[in-house]
Amino acid sequence: MDSKYKVSQFAEDFGMAPKAMTELLKSNAPGERKYNASTQVTPEEFDLVMELLTAQHQVESFAEFEAEARPMQKAENIRIEEVITPAAPAPASE
Repeated sequence: MDSKYKVSQFAEDFGMAPKAMTELLKSNAPGERKYNASTQVTPEEFDLVMELLTAQHQVESFAEFEAEARPMQKAENIRIEEVITPAAPAPASE
């Protein structure tokens, strides 16, 4: 982890507002540290947020994810010749 990973960057990576990330840290991180958008996230805080967000966004089944991944896997088996059509030859100049 980058030692200069700021709360604002961390929040952006999760699609959250920096204020929401600071509130998450304030309410769950041990100690009396003050948080704002420019506060650097420690490795311990990073792990804490990852655990909290993972617990909040658990899925019951990966069936939907797997169904979306199957078409991509099939596309990987397509030969390039099947996708790219050769360009028409240029007209002969006389």
